[in-house]
Amino acid sequence: MTRIGSYAQNNQMLQYIEQSKSNADTIEQQLATGLKSQNFAGISSQAAQLVSLNDQQTKQQAYIDTITTVNTRMQTMALAINSIENLATQFVGNLPADAYNTKGETIQEQAQQVLSQVSGYLNTQDGSLYVFSGNLTSTPPVNPGSLPSPGDLNTNVATAPPNGYYQGDNGIAQATIDNNVTMSYGVTAANPAFEQFIRVLNFLATSPPFDQSNPTDIANVNQATQMLNQTVQQLQ
Repeated sequence: MTRIGSYAQNNQMLQYIEQSKSNADTIEQQLATGLKSQNFAGISSQAAQLVSLNDQQTKQQAYIDTITTVNTRMQTMALAINSIENLATQFVGNLPADAYNTKGETIQEQAQQVLSQVSGYLNTQDGSLYVFSGNLTSTPPVNPGSLPSPGDLNTNVATAPPNGYYQGDNGIAQATIDNNVTMSYGVTAANPAFEQFIRVLNFLATSPPFDQSNPTDIANVNQATQMLNQTVQQLQ
């Protein structure tokens, strides 16, 4: 006997067929893409967990990017400081003998050249940012042209122009590198080691020729030498 289904039964069979076809398409897409679903609706029971994981991944990537940026800046600063240390070591080796030299390049000329080099290193940029300016990263920290003629070795020159060279602020850079972990890093061009080096160079560059028989000149050259040796230790 041939059994003839009702209209409702036929519709139900069609629905089963469509559902099976849809399931087959989904499985085929999963195999092809390696993804369980193309949208959150397909993993509704795990959607909240996935959103949380995506958020955590985004945060971790932001921390990684920040660490990379900080590392680059610290390397940039370290290279500049190392170059300044080498300049200080070489220059102090010329004192006190070259201070009284009247032939060839004078100590005043040498000091002016080194001052220009130190200023250049302290005006180092990481991209478009000045790394030794504190929070004022768009401002070059050192303006050697604004230095006064002090006449002594005791006047601090890490002040704002026109009485000093420093154009940054006293802020120290900070970076958040993990959940609830913030670190401070770097130094400014107003750091005592830099200031003392610039102070000595400025004094020597603006001084008249030194006389080896003049007690004041001898005392100043000896003090400058002592301060430069301290500078080398501080930079190290």
